[in-house]
Amino acid sequence: MLHQIIKQAIRNNNRLLSKYKSQPLLIDNIKPSTKVDLLNTRLLTELVSRINTRIKQDLIPKLKLYESYYSNKVMDSSVLLDLDYVDDIKSVINTITLDYSGITFNQIVESVVKQFAENSQKDITAALTKEINRLVGIDISPFIQSHTDDIKQTLEYCKDYIVSIPQKYLADVQSTVLLNIQKGMRSSSIIKELANQYGITLNRAKVIARDQTSKLNLALTTAQAKDIGSDEFKFSTSQDERVRSTHRAADGKLCKVGDSVYNLRYDVMCRCVLIIVVHFD
Repeated sequence: MLHQIIKQAIRNNNRLLSKYKSQPLLIDNIKPSTKVDLLNTRLLTELVSRINTRIKQDLIPKLKLYESYYSNKVMDSSVLLDLDYVDDIKSVINTITLDYSGITFNQIVESVVKQFAENSQKDITAALTKEINRLVGIDISPFIQSHTDDIKQTLEYCKDYIVSIPQKYLADVQSTVLLNIQKGMRSSSIIKELANQYGITLNRAKVIARDQTSKLNLALTTAQAKDIGSDEFKFSTSQDERVRSTHRAADGKLCKVGDSVYNLRYDVMCRCVLIIVVHFD
């Protein structure tokens, strides 16, 4: 339907008709806004912050409580298995881990993924509507369709990445704590290591948020291109020194879903965009 609406608008405008007889319509600027990047990033950084709060409230007091048992006492890793206070510390970490891996947490993840999808779809729809209006002079917002089915697979990957955040974070916390206890470190040193681990996890969450926002952008752009009647794209980089050499080589090339140039958009933290190419024969 969208293809016909845009085509009719072009036919009704002599200037546009003359222009797009000889060249395709290039729909650009369909990319995540800074606002949606920040919204999606905040969803994941807040998750990491909540886990960190649990570590401060539940784990750190235990490390301080048992400090006299392990500080300045280097021990073999096998000895840790027989220490009651180590079992108590591990139990605290396991409890936090269970709270971020059960049914309730999965419901939280479902809610976060839903917000990711809503934020991204609203953002991309607004960008497409604005660009079509700029190029052709019509408002297509009443005809925009929801693309829930088209982004299902992307959302499943997004969910897996979000689930991995507490899994990796808490596994690293346990490794950090046990290694430092084995080395006889003071609780203050372990707390500093945990703060560092929090920073690393926070950065990882930001990368995941931006990367998954980009992947949703790709899925939504592809679905909307199909609505417009196009299966062709022009690959466009960010035109700066951070662009990968393989992406720079593909800049300006035409591609279709699944080919090697199109698939470059799946690279982690890719900032490139696909310009929708629409032919009116």
